[in-house]
Amino acid sequence: MKRDKNKEVLFVLVETEKGFLSSVMSALKELPNIKDVNAVTGPFDIIVKIEVDTINEGLDIVLKQIREIDGIKNTQTLVSVKV
Repeated sequence: MKRDKNKEVLFVLVETEKGFLSSVMSALKELPNIKDVNAVTGPFDIIVKIEVDTINEGLDIVLKQIREIDGIKNTQTLVSVKV
C-alpha cells in the first residue's frame, strides 16, 4: 500500500446498526478525503481509510461527518504512525 509521505493516515472502524451496512458504506464513499471503505468481519462492520494534511483534520472528519451518518452505532479511530 503506497502512502503519500506528506499526508496523515487514519483508519476508522465503524459499527453499524442492523440493516444499515450498505447505506453507511455508500455515504462514507461520498465524503472527501476518504481513500478506501471496506466491509470487514469481527466486532466492527467497516474499515475506512482517511488521508489528510493533519491529524486534527482527520479527527474533525470523524466527529463532524462520519459520526453524523445515520446507522452508525460506534466508531474507533486509529492514527497511523510513521516509523
